[in-house]
Amino acid sequence: MKVPSLLKRVLRKGRPPSKTGLRAMAPGGIGRPEDLSPDVNANVASLRAAFGDSADFYARHILVGGSPAKKIVIVFLRSMVDLEILRESLTNPVTAIKPDQVAGLSGDKLIDRMRVILPLTRGMETVSTLGGAVSALLEGRAIGLVPGASM
Repeated sequence: MKVPSLLKRVLRKGRPPSKTGLRAMAPGGIGRPEDLSPDVNANVASLRAAFGDSADFYARHILVGGSPAKKIVIVFLRSMVDLEILRESLTNPVTAIKPDQVAGLSGDKLIDRMRVILPLTRGMETVSTLGGAVSALLEGRAIGLVPGASM
């Protein structure tokens, strides 16, 4: 499938929330079908649907600092990323975070703290829309979804 047609399919205006897995949320621009949801599972379902349940689509849950209460999801296209680089630059450092470094943090605040303490965040960018997430995946990037975050 061509990239532009995939993006058109994903970002088609008027798509009901039930098909994208996104729910209406608070006012202020959040809640449009193209916005990412604070619900990580809804985002994973939307991205999986955008890629047509491709076998190349991976969503891996990892624990921040080994704490079950701080679970994030790393999403990537297997053919587009080097798993060793992903492991060295993201997975291992995230699991090595000390629990007291992220105690009491969630959502956007957890992302902000991780940007400060992770060693390789120079190339880290945030996305807040489904289209931005799809584009990042198609560019060969891995994305981290954090429960309760708006980006």
